[in-house]
Amino acid sequence: MIPVLRLPTDIRFDFARPRAPIHSGDFTVLLPRGLPSLACVGDVVSSYCARRPGIAHSLVLVLDGKTRRTRKVLPVDLEADRKLKIVNPPGTISLGAARTLCDLLERRGTTVLLVDGEEDMLALPAIACSPLGGAVVYGIPGRGATIILVDRRVRGEAGLRLLSLKPGLFTG
Repeated sequence: MIPVLRLPTDIRFDFARPRAPIHSGDFTVLLPRGLPSLACVGDVVSSYCARRPGIAHSLVLVLDGKTRRTRKVLPVDLEADRKLKIVNPPGTISLGAARTLCDLLERRGTTVLLVDGEEDMLALPAIACSPLGGAVVYGIPGRGATIILVDRRVRGEAGLRLLSLKPGLFTG
């Protein structure tokens, strides 16, 4: 059994809305160099971020090897200091996955975080854990990517959203 936070059905629509403008194409040109941390959540987004070495002191690429929930494996042989596997069941935030992600955002270097399950909900703890001045980029399937620059307000909103999730156990 895996301790998780589940997204209640009645607020799912709110979580699906992008929190910032959507950028198509190479969004990385919009990111300042020297960020304290950058979490890139999604396979396509991670492939773009991996092409900009040195963009952040801590770069975490979070991917599950699928695009639009199909088995289209993207390059997992990305250059990285660390490659870790985590479990995050679909439609949840695994507490272990969130803790690992948060710890990695404090470490220098590049990490590929390969998710068994789905990675999309992990954008929320990435925002909540990112240092001030860091950034989180997550993909919007079929549309592009959203860039979140982390400040106190953004981190506070992410914390409140985490509190709206329901604790449970995944027994899958």
